[in-house]
Amino acid sequence: MSEIFDIVSAINRLKDRVDNLSSRIDSLCKHPSTIESEKYVDQKTACKILRIKPVLIWQMRKRGEIDFIRHHRKILYPIESVQKYLASQTQKTQPSG
Repeated sequence: MSEIFDIVSAINRLKDRVDNLSSRIDSLCKHPSTIESEKYVDQKTACKILRIKPVLIWQMRKRGEIDFIRHHRKILYPIESVQKYLASQTQKTQPSG
């Protein structure tokens, strides 16, 4: 009986960690400027931050619009580059008058 209790406890701890991670990812996607401790993000995270599809970030990479590095078989994007691109796409309103 205690084994079942241990398994349930372990599952609950795992669920809490997944929920915590999920909320952190959601927060980072809403506020990409809060990412400071990490220097690089993977393609999936970069796409979430920029709110674009993977094919578009691939095209941006090919055109040289966004910096990236290749670590073994994985493509990583510097946070600075992602934030710079996001800032360059921000529309500024001009005062009327």
